[in-house]
Amino acid sequence: MLDGIKLIMELVLNLWPIVESESKMIQRFAARAYAMDVADSVISNTLTSLATTDYILARQFPVPKKFTLVTEHGQIEGLATVANFNDFQWTIIEEALRSLETDLPPSYGLGINAEGKHRHARATFPKEPYCVRTFLIEDTAGDLKLLTPV
Repeated sequence: MLDGIKLIMELVLNLWPIVESESKMIQRFAARAYAMDVADSVISNTLTSLATTDYILARQFPVPKKFTLVTEHGQIEGLATVANFNDFQWTIIEEALRSLETDLPPSYGLGINAEGKHRHARATFPKEPYCVRTFLIEDTAGDLKLLTPV
């Protein structure tokens, strides 16, 4: 620690699978990382509160191509049912988590290490980060709104 700031922090996550209104399928999801060092109850309350609006600021990611749906018209890659998303969430979002981790803004002014270089705070996701999942539904006009319940 450096003056009360951890140099390695764990990230938590708000996750928004986007359900297409007509097919009820998921082709993409939104995700946003937060660095929090508080009790789980505070994390839960904060993420739940932010989930109702923060999806407009979140990055969107496609469902990986290895998730497919076979129809009478052939195989469609990058598609998940709500049940599949629930069952395979960590596999579906794994690449997005790595992208969010590496896309964090740089930290400055956290002190100097023994070699005279700036020490930077690093934030990483644990294997299964604290996550609040909120489903969104996208209508045929492309508008998103909260979907409760799925």
